[in-house]
Amino acid sequence: MIEKISIVIPYHGRLSLFKETLESLRKQSFKDFEVVISDDTNDTENIKMLIDSYSDLHIKYVKSSINLGAISNTLQGINNASNNFIHILHTDDILSPNCIQFEQELINKYPGNLFINHIHHAFENEFYSNEHNEYKIECPKTSWLKSKIFTDCTVPSAWCFNKKILKDINFTKGEFAFVYDWNFLFSVLVYLYKNELTFIEIPQGYVGWREHSDSESTKGILTCFTEWKRLALLMANELQECGILNKKEIKRVLKKSEKCRIKRIIKDYEKNKKNFKLPQDVLFKYYWKLLLKFIYSKEKQPASHRIIYRILGFKISKKSTKNYKKCIIKNSKVPLIIDGDFYNLKNFPIKAKNYQLQSDAYTIPSLCIVIQGPIVKENDFTLETCKIYKKIFNNSETIILSTWDTEDKKYLKNFEAIGVKVLLSKAPDFAGRANLNYQILSTMKGLKEGEKLGCEYAIKTRTDQRFYSTNLSRDLFNLLKIYPPSPNYNMHSRLVALSFNSFKYRYYGISDMFLFGNTQDMLKYWNSPLDTKKYEEYKTIKQKDLWQQYCSETYIASHFLKNIGVTPEYTLKHTWKIYKDLFIFIDKEILDMYWPKYTNLDSRWRLFRPNMLEEMHHSDWLNLYLNDDFFIKEDIELLIPNIGEN
Repeated sequence: MIEKISIVIPYHGRLSLFKETLESLRKQSFKDFEVVISDDTNDTENIKMLIDSYSDLHIKYVKSSINLGAISNTLQGINNASNNFIHILHTDDILSPNCIQFEQELINKYPGNLFINHIHHAFENEFYSNEHNEYKIECPKTSWLKSKIFTDCTVPSAWCFNKKILKDINFTKGEFAFVYDWNFLFSVLVYLYKNELTFIEIPQGYVGWREHSDSESTKGILTCFTEWKRLALLMANELQECGILNKKEIKRVLKKSEKCRIKRIIKDYEKNKKNFKLPQDVLFKYYWKLLLKFIYSKEKQPASHRIIYRILGFKISKKSTKNYKKCIIKNSKVPLIIDGDFYNLKNFPIKAKNYQLQSDAYTIPSLCIVIQGPIVKENDFTLETCKIYKKIFNNSETIILSTWDTEDKKYLKNFEAIGVKVLLSKAPDFAGRANLNYQILSTMKGLKEGEKLGCEYAIKTRTDQRFYSTNLSRDLFNLLKIYPPSPNYNMHSRLVALSFNSFKYRYYGISDMFLFGNTQDMLKYWNSPLDTKKYEEYKTIKQKDLWQQYCSETYIASHFLKNIGVTPEYTLKHTWKIYKDLFIFIDKEILDMYWPKYTNLDSRWRLFRPNMLEEMHHSDWLNLYLNDDFFIKEDIELLIPNIGEN
């Protein structure tokens, strides 16, 4: 019996790229294979239309009513495959015309629990195949396992394997969200080693992986550092238990593999300096980690780091740590280009002593600044923020820190010493979605204290962000003078909201990071009932509805509307009417905002292409405000893309 291949595609969006993937399957010289598409999105209609246009392919479409996540969606496709051999393919991958034929020949030649690994080729615009019919059979010995685990890079779309391996290694679900592919590969490698099975490696030329702005692997490299640490520990323990490596050997192999990696980079660089491009994983790993972490440290820079700096175009001096900062900021290549984008650096003072600006003298109504959330002690961030606000608001406004009774009482005295009013609350029994209940409780306590102190207006902000703009209160009050409140609502004044995280296509998606207005209106805005819905209940809600009606921003804003006698309609037309009548949206640049969380990118949602995370900028709001009959297409709701994984 001849074993055949099933191409399993876990669909999670990127419809335009997916068409190219299917096109590469249509062009295969060998036609006797199955395609299994496992879909856990709400994009059913569009994907079915696309599948219908590829009726010449043997496609099996499997639909899930809930969002499964990357791992479970892939496993759903594998479980529905008719054939024993699986080639996982993602919607941003392309196969060369003879790829499946080459794999089929290898399967016929080496039957059984075979594992084929392609060295994939990353590309941006066009994939140029290089079919060579070359392959290498690896013997799973200890030295091979060491080099394979610690030095090689792979992706799921580069694998073709017998699905029996999944059962043998008991990989029915993954404990990792970002590094599940490495977790799986590691399990397979150890399995092959223990059972002395065949591992075939094929050089570059058959599998292409498209680099693009929403690449999951790019996000993974940026955000999954803690998972890498957990996986490294898991690998170390497993290797020790099966007697392959001890702790000293693991450290030695890791160190050796790092040197090998750098040597390979340098070798490639020397070959072709003009057109040299760092591998994407190295680029993010070294560029951002070393640039933003090591540059400002007083530790001596290792020689390997200086080599990477030179490859990146930095002229590194060996004199002192201070020179590194100058080299990076002044002597790097200008303009700085990474993966087809321009990059620039912004700097903000960490300490209040280095913030030497002062606001002008002016008269405004009484105002309080409510800073809510857990105290950020790293770099004394929250404390230094309060000191900077003392300068911005000329020591004349009331600063209220509303935090939790679990905070260090001794450390809190530092805030009281500079005149900050400290409020402590008991944490809620149930956090709510995205810690919503924490935010409601601490914000309301701060606003009530402001009301008690006679503050007519209030600013609500957070302990983990900072604003550097001078004359901030004057500018906010000037906005209220320019744009009076609509007479149709029970409001003292408009509320000034932040464009950052206020998404244009989310119902009542006003950012909860910053808000300014009359204290009575602010109390109405934040006076929401605590969220009591458990996680299991959210899992039953459609992903689109979850994003549109149950996110924390929408939850707060919709309850605010009810508090002022307005029934939420949960449509974009009504959402934008509310924005027009009740709010003023300002860009974060007006506040000179800094938020050191999740990423170092200053404009994290700005993709320069239509996308669901477009923010409601001041120019967008101004267009709503100035046009009584602002244009809303009847099918505007259809413009909202279906949401993938959270």
